[in-house]
Amino acid sequence: DKGKQQSKSLAQFAFRRLKDLGLVKPVSFIKEGHVEEITPAEHKARGVLYVTQALNMSRNMEPFSNVKDKFMEAMSRFAPEKGNDKDLLDKCEKHLDALTKMHGLMKFAKEKFLRGGAYNLEGRFAEVLEFEQMASEFFSQFLCDSFLVTEIHAVRLLIEEVFFRTPYEKHFKSICATVEELEQGVV
Repeated sequence: DKGKQQSKSLAQFAFRRLKDLGLVKPVSFIKEGHVEEITPAEHKARGVLYVTQALNMSRNMEPFSNVKDKFMEAMSRFAPEKGNDKDLLDKCEKHLDALTKMHGLMKFAKEKFLRGGAYNLEGRFAEVLEFEQMASEFFSQFLCDSFLVTEIHAVRLLIEEVFFRTPYEKHFKSICATVEELEQGVV
């Protein structure tokens, strides 16, 4: 019952917040089949709410397909026919791209390097090179974006975890040090 109470209070909080923002209005009755047009500002507000939900879902390690679906809902709210906000749409697309690539790196590391609960890179030189290329592209594309600090940090920690105490540690440690230095400049 505590979970129901928390979700109820969260729903009430969200409703109060939307009401305070002027995005909710009381109605005396609901006409069946009647759909009232919502304004572009309301579409944008709903899109921002969806992005926030998607990021929380991602941080809670919910299935990536659910996170992606929530981002797609948000992007539909920023589209020209609804919220008409190209900047928000572009940021949303970039964030989804970053999360998709981060998810790909984590999945690659798990599938190619994780053996018996530990990372084992023996005989995996080609995969190490492939992983390095993927990580390099990730950092090149997203490193200096202040909206992606959490994702950059997560990928850097993944690299440190995978390559710690391996023959590749020295090489990847220098990469991680550079990334960490650049992370500090973004925060």
